[in-house]
Amino acid sequence: MDVPGTILTINKAYFSDANAGRVFAASLPSGTYTAEFIDQDGTLVWPQFVEEKWQKPPDCVGYATVDSVTLLKPAINEQQCVELVRNGGKDSNILGTEPWIHTMYNPNDIIVRNGLGIDGTNAIGTVNRQAYWTGLGQNIDSRCLELMKGRYYEFSAPIKITAKNDPSTIIQPIDPNKEWYKNLSPIMTINGRSYSNVSTKEFCEFFVMFIVDISLTSLILLTKKLTQHLSF
Repeated sequence: MDVPGTILTINKAYFSDANAGRVFAASLPSGTYTAEFIDQDGTLVWPQFVEEKWQKPPDCVGYATVDSVTLLKPAINEQQCVELVRNGGKDSNILGTEPWIHTMYNPNDIIVRNGLGIDGTNAIGTVNRQAYWTGLGQNIDSRCLELMKGRYYEFSAPIKITAKNDPSTIIQPIDPNKEWYKNLSPIMTINGRSYSNVSTKEFCEFFVMFIVDISLTSLILLTKKLTQHLSF
């Protein structure tokens, strides 16, 4: 069964709001199905991660079950998974904000800071923060997490806090004894999701880990053994 259609992006929050995930639903009769994501050229693509969720079975017979659908994924290799963070400025200068997301529901809270990165490169900036939990984020390719499961990655991010209307002026040294929940020290959150029961695709488990930086421009180092889907 093929369900043709075109998705029109009418709000760029789809690309930048951490809480604006897309949902595709279908009521299926009994049978065997495949699900895939394709671009405008018909090429098989992957939207970083997909979570499959099944609702309560209908009060009738002849309906599809969890094992009726196979999700097709483009192949990926280890070389493509060396860097999990996209558009992070490591291999090329940052020219746009995608695929960075923001937890404050407003896509305009992410901007490119021209020339304010390391050695005069560009940087990703987050503005109009109102609480410790608001900030930058990014979804990690679940295929890499599956392929590299059991290995370790190191994450680093130089950070500085500047005046709201003067990004060239650093206004706040970081004191590790200050309260991170009062925006006085950077914090990193890692969210991971995995099925509690793969055979039934029951609701995903969830975990969070915080890491607090201890200096203004030092590197946040993270060594974390991979599980499944991650976002931060």
